[in-house]
Amino acid sequence: CCTTVSARVTFEKAEVIDHGDLKNTKKVGFACRVDCRVYTPTSTDYLKIIDQNDKLITTFTDLFKVPVKTPLELQAGNYFVNSMSAGNLDFMLYVVQKDADNYNSLVYNNLLLNTDQQIDATNQRFVTMITDLQGFRVFGLSGDLDKAKPSLYAVGADSVAKCRPVFSAISRDNAERTSFTISGPIGTVDFGTDQGIHMVTIGSDYYTPPSTSVGTSTVVVSPGFVGCLSTGNQMYTNEHTLNKDLPKYTINNPDGILPLKLNADYSIQSAAAAVEI
Repeated sequence: CCTTVSARVTFEKAEVIDHGDLKNTKKVGFACRVDCRVYTPTSTDYLKIIDQNDKLITTFTDLFKVPVKTPLELQAGNYFVNSMSAGNLDFMLYVVQKDADNYNSLVYNNLLLNTDQQIDATNQRFVTMITDLQGFRVFGLSGDLDKAKPSLYAVGADSVAKCRPVFSAISRDNAERTSFTISGPIGTVDFGTDQGIHMVTIGSDYYTPPSTSVGTSTVVVSPGFVGCLSTGNQMYTNEHTLNKDLPKYTINNPDGILPLKLNADYSIQSAAAAVEI
């Protein structure tokens, strides 16, 4: 299912590159049209960024260690991800051009296995989360959510203005009691304002079937979903994710009667794309 040659997803002023782009090759290029910032959640010395003269810029180990608030910025030019591994390593690289929207927004790259991590985005409107895993779970939205309601996107902060959110809260309670499963390498929370306390929690257990009780909600994003007209048919591709069925969900109601509403804005064009409840 869903085999593609390249996993690269190109936005107007950013790119997401991952291990699919190094399949059957040791080098994949990217351009900084102006200065650009690069981020990775992958820590390995077997992957490097080099320039067009094969000069070493950084290893992925060193890039991963760069402090969140002082990201690595590259000068305008052509660069390459170079693999020194005999195999095809899982990795993800997020490249953002300096003239992109929300260029200075927070990017969090340290998602640990089997550990929930709370991100403090106080006085930040956006926080972008990246991973080289097959996906991640987002929950625990909290803080000053009364004046502006948060939204969640399956893209970086550079593209939220031109892409469709996977969730937009209708109230503070709705935001706090909703969890999200992102089957992809990147997601962004837009808190709607850069003023106030903003907290969100992420976890690597994206494939654990959650149990949703009355008064809570769960948002599931299909594997590879991007949500932008500008990217056309491009989608995030991860062989581990696309060849699996998504987890089943249990909705508990002690009264035994439960109304269920399904919201979807995509037409179903084939049996393979159907939704089963």
